[in-house]
Amino acid sequence: MPQIGYAYFSELSEFVKAYFGDGVWYYATFHIIASILVIGLTFALFWRKIIKLIPLHMQIKGNKLKFLSDIAVGLLVCIAIFEISYFTINYQDLNWYTVQENDIRSGNVWLTIFLMIFKSLVSINIVLYSLVQGDIENGKRLITKVFFVVFLVLFIVIAAKLGNRTDILAFSLGILVFHLYRDGFTIKSGAKALIYLSLLGGGLAIIESTRYIDGGNELGTIASILMQDYYAPAHMLFAAINYDMIDPIHVMKSNLSNSLILLNYPYLQMGITDMINPGVATRSSGYAFYILTEGYLVAGPLGFIYNTLLVIFGWAVWRKLGMTNNQAFNNFLLALMGCMLVNLVRGQGSYFIKSLYTFILPGVLLYLMITSQSLIIRFKSGFPRFNI
Repeated sequence: MPQIGYAYFSELSEFVKAYFGDGVWYYATFHIIASILVIGLTFALFWRKIIKLIPLHMQIKGNKLKFLSDIAVGLLVCIAIFEISYFTINYQDLNWYTVQENDIRSGNVWLTIFLMIFKSLVSINIVLYSLVQGDIENGKRLITKVFFVVFLVLFIVIAAKLGNRTDILAFSLGILVFHLYRDGFTIKSGAKALIYLSLLGGGLAIIESTRYIDGGNELGTIASILMQDYYAPAHMLFAAINYDMIDPIHVMKSNLSNSLILLNYPYLQMGITDMINPGVATRSSGYAFYILTEGYLVAGPLGFIYNTLLVIFGWAVWRKLGMTNNQAFNNFLLALMGCMLVNLVRGQGSYFIKSLYTFILPGVLLYLMITSQSLIIRFKSGFPRFNI
């Protein structure tokens, strides 16, 4: 869609200050097509071999610490009470504009906590959905369903009020991935998925309309369709090509630093955004990024090779994590990873690492606590074993 917008509705690209002429479009289109083709060929020809080369083995076992399940339930109750209370008390002050303002968030600790917990509702709902869909004890089935309904309604209501579409999309992708791996793909399941995606698209459009309660959205119909959350991030590639921004050392430093927390090294999108729209990019706002841009920043014309290595290796490690001896856990974990697909596309390589411990690990811990199970992680012979 951004390619169409750039080529045929250049005023939209000019609006985001990232229109650089036809030559850049041809270069960017070649870079994208080459990356997708090589990634696809590598996946088709070498995927199974790559998976086998990863020296990682995980095993699910039961544990005797039954009290952890009670702690998990208590934690969920506390989370629900806090979110409902804060949302009810501050209902009039919560909207898309207020949560986008850094000054408002940084000056309000309780709002920050509220938003952090809201973000965690994606993984919490995936945990509860996976348990409801799986085989659990009759005594726990009813309470799990009740928790799921409460948290799903809470999640949707808060997201709608905040004009938040990304997290609803993330949760929806997680559900699709769950059923894809559990049920397989058939004509019937494909038809259901299309209906599901159509309803989702309509719901996201409605949520977007609530952002502009003051009439701030003055775009026409075609522009509104094109100018979605993916439009500006895709222009990172156009800008990088136009300014010939090739700096592999900076990419390495940024990915290493942003794989961790609190180091505050600039994201890759910040330097590019400053070239086209100075002062807009911060660590929590800006144009976002487009992962295929990273290849160009590393190797210029040969960036499609780097993109292939990054995407294939990153997803292979994630896929290997979802190959334990417990199929129910595998389905859950792959669904949890599926929630991150949008963030991976709109982020840089460090997201493959950072998402593991900031998003996936908390969800895994909650799942293990509720189900009274433990996870054993083994690497190649000679490496230590980890128990979770």
